[in-house]
Amino acid sequence: PSPPRVFRVTGAVGDSVSDDTTAIQEVLNQAGEAGGGVVVLPAGVFAVTKTVEVPAGVVLQGAGREATSVIVSPLNPSNDGTLMLLRTRTGLQDLGVIAGPGVEINVRVEDQPMVEDVFLRRVKIENTHAYLWDREATKWKNSDFGLYVNASSRGFRLLQSVIKAPMTFRMEGYQRRHRYARIAGNYFETYPHHEQDNVFLLTLSESVFENNVMAYGHRAFTSQRGMWRNFIADNQVLDVRGVDNGSEMFMSEYGHSFYDGSIKPTGVADASLGLPDTVDANVMNQLRDHREEQELYALVAAGRGFGQFRKVIGQDGRQLMLDQPWRIALDAGSEVILLTATAQNLFLNNASTTGRGVYAFFYGSAINNIVSGNEASGGGVTPIWLSAVAESGTAVLAYNSLVNNRLVRNGGINLGALDSNRDAGRDPLVIGNRIIRNQVWRPGENGSPNQYYASWNWLRGWNAGHGWTEPGSRKGIAIWNGSYNVIENNYIDEAEAGIYLGGGRGRNASDAPVNGNVIRWNRIERTRTPVDNEGKSTFVQPPDYQSH
Repeated sequence: PSPPRVFRVTGAVGDSVSDDTTAIQEVLNQAGEAGGGVVVLPAGVFAVTKTVEVPAGVVLQGAGREATSVIVSPLNPSNDGTLMLLRTRTGLQDLGVIAGPGVEINVRVEDQPMVEDVFLRRVKIENTHAYLWDREATKWKNSDFGLYVNASSRGFRLLQSVIKAPMTFRMEGYQRRHRYARIAGNYFETYPHHEQDNVFLLTLSESVFENNVMAYGHRAFTSQRGMWRNFIADNQVLDVRGVDNGSEMFMSEYGHSFYDGSIKPTGVADASLGLPDTVDANVMNQLRDHREEQELYALVAAGRGFGQFRKVIGQDGRQLMLDQPWRIALDAGSEVILLTATAQNLFLNNASTTGRGVYAFFYGSAINNIVSGNEASGGGVTPIWLSAVAESGTAVLAYNSLVNNRLVRNGGINLGALDSNRDAGRDPLVIGNRIIRNQVWRPGENGSPNQYYASWNWLRGWNAGHGWTEPGSRKGIAIWNGSYNVIENNYIDEAEAGIYLGGGRGRNASDAPVNGNVIRWNRIERTRTPVDNEGKSTFVQPPDYQSH
């Protein structure tokens, strides 16, 4: 393809005082009307008094993020709220965008019905004035985002950039998903420290988030409304410590079950699932809406075919179409949970230091994810905490793998829940998970806890205000309400309880709460209780020289 046309901004002064808004916007508009191109802004500090809009097909390029800056005019501050607006197929490269009074958002990315192929590369974004005047409320309020994507997106890229703001980076999108994003090699720092999130993403799929640094956040990386098939790798978290609800370092907070009960069997192992005529029409409408915008799964929770799960890809009345046939045909005694869940993500080789956060990779329901090679050291209460909770219905943690993670002087590894639909007599379904070759060194008292989630109380076995309590104290590995999970080849040092399995009432009130787990070949040293196994689990004792 032919190289893009180049347009140069020649009428701007760049002395940090003169109003350069018109000079910059006119050249951007000229490039947009010509079908696109690269607008070159030379070295200098360019003051603007209102939002600069980059039209579709146009890239705004500076001479370097420390050499070229677009700032709010100190003589006539902007009242537009946004300093720079990007539409679809646009880009920013090699320049700084520095907020000031009157600016809530440095860079906003927005278009309808979605934005496609937008990129920011080697950009510096600062929004550290912290407060702005709200004319309607007649009071000062916090400024907001460094970078804000306010539409669903496809192919968004944020590369080798530095963002310092109250909330550095947020992607929303009207509950529609962001696909094929690449966010790599960036530095995110919240300012003021520990008050808002570093990175907050909604509904992310088939994307890459790697080699980023997240510093001084209330949370580090948070997703809500769903994550599927993402690669989250080689990121570093520094001193994350929320003051109330927060402190999660990596978390997908998502999961809702719409139906939990019997089925209408077909008698064959086909790629379909029939629901009884008694299922409410509102439930069927919810299933359709969530299947179209997010992802919906069917998991066999009891009876014939127990443990199988399939993705729901279509719907005809009360008949659901699945992505593949059942391996074992269901019958009239089978029970199925229909739910949304975090699924098929890889969290690989992420690290955290200091702080007091929680590796709450999944808060809700999660199926078939891998958490491997992650490390936390020198922090406060920083366990790997996979929590099965749901606003309603039954939460599920199934077929997730925790492999080769290392926790030093933090918390332990926890799978389970505080509660999930307990009033209905059913705890979460925690099945088929694998905890293999992890290291937990001295899970214990080093730093301050996050009070909101009371994870410290969890580890110590105190009643956290959820109507239940467990004996024991700091646990190396704990599974609550879990059956048919595997814990093997792990190393645990100096925990008061090495491995704990218990809690819950099972699928029904008469069920054994814990059943069919396999605990084998773990090395547990300097612990008061190496294994506390309340249910019917298989425990393989290692040789004496491996366990103390």
